[in-house]
Amino acid sequence: MPHLCTTGHIVFDPQGLMAILQAEARAVWDAGPPHLSNRERWQFRYHAADLLRDLADVETIDKQRAAFLIGLILPKIINQHYRISRRWLCKPKRLFNHLGEWDMKAAGLARRACEDGADVSDRCAALRALVDHVLAPLGGVMPMEWRTEWESLEATSAGSNSAD
Repeated sequence: MPHLCTTGHIVFDPQGLMAILQAEARAVWDAGPPHLSNRERWQFRYHAADLLRDLADVETIDKQRAAFLIGLILPKIINQHYRISRRWLCKPKRLFNHLGEWDMKAAGLARRACEDGADVSDRCAALRALVDHVLAPLGGVMPMEWRTEWESLEATSAGSNSAD
């Protein structure tokens, strides 16, 4: 909406209200999307890790499901890249070109992930590299392994009384 209001042509505005609204919309547009909340940062990292794990599960055994997941993950990651970078998304048909104007590496990896004739494993590798690139400012993909420092427990006999 800010883009529409900013770039729209005012046809009739006798009280100057539309000009004021247009100036407000321009300020919103120029400021870009809001900063990520801590919850959004966590969610981006977690969901990317979960999706990449799903992709790894099928990558070598079912090329069609892997291709489907690439097609599902790629737009999410690109949308997140725009959001992390505090940039407004553009129309999907212009996305790769627009992305290439400000992040050539991301645009190249995204194109490689979409490469029709490429082997699915190469496309998966490009997608994983893109996810790493996009999430680097947030600390990278969230590790999915849990590490716990175990405390040792002393063995107790069944008949002992703790009050002793």
